[in-house]
Amino acid sequence: LLNNLLLTCACAMVLLGTLYPLLADALGLGKLSVGPPYFGTLFVVLMAPLVALLPFGPLTRWQREQASRPLAMLAPWAGLALAAGVLAWFTAPQGQLKAAFGVVGAAWVLFGTLRFIWTRRAAKGRKFTAEMLGMVLAHLGVAVFLSGALLVEGLSLQREVALAPGQQVQIGRYALHFDGLEELRGPNYVSDRANLQVFKDDAPVGMLHAEKRRYASGGQTLTEAAIRPGPLGDLYLALGEPLGNQAWAVRVHLKPFVRWIWLGALLMALGGLVTAADRRFRRSPEIQDG
Repeated sequence: LLNNLLLTCACAMVLLGTLYPLLADALGLGKLSVGPPYFGTLFVVLMAPLVALLPFGPLTRWQREQASRPLAMLAPWAGLALAAGVLAWFTAPQGQLKAAFGVVGAAWVLFGTLRFIWTRRAAKGRKFTAEMLGMVLAHLGVAVFLSGALLVEGLSLQREVALAPGQQVQIGRYALHFDGLEELRGPNYVSDRANLQVFKDDAPVGMLHAEKRRYASGGQTLTEAAIRPGPLGDLYLALGEPLGNQAWAVRVHLKPFVRWIWLGALLMALGGLVTAADRRFRRSPEIQDG
């Protein structure tokens, strides 16, 4: 019940932060902006107790449970989660605190879910229902989402440099070599496309092509970023303005584990669908005679 209340509060606060600037502008109260500090603080304040309580839910019997039993069951797993966080603290670049917290929270939810599966399988005469499978998927989704959100926040790298053909920029384990620029013509635009070869640990792994498009209608100039996706992180490249002498401003972003955010959300949604498919929640309408 408390977890549902925290999730409802989180949804309400996100909705408020999204709509309040629009309502204030429509009512003539001035232009306001709600940025990352608001949502970041909201995430920590509401998600921290939610994550702390999540593993207790499956192991707690409604209205007839003492706190000592689930605490005793989860205590060793809490120690393992803290150990994982300490390991992340010492191995992450520059000892990122957010990354360590993300690992602790994700490991806590993951270990708690595994403890529930173990307990359920050990109980005689008890089977896994669709409701339980959905809950497991949703809890795993929370762990994956939490890992992605805090790891990308703590480990992201960004470089803004001036590059001329033949030069390269280093970001993390990647090096991007600027091969040159070419002009392309589209249906209604002319594009300057930068071609950069990507190396990881000195081995070539592909190409990135970022564009600066000038549209004939309206005279707009838009940037088409290049993305190299991957299960452990995405590499972004955006072409800025020309700086003269064939050099261009280039922005490079490395976002580790960013796709885990979407994977976690998909697992949570899948868990909800599986739970809704449980036959106990689908009652046939009763047919009355006469």
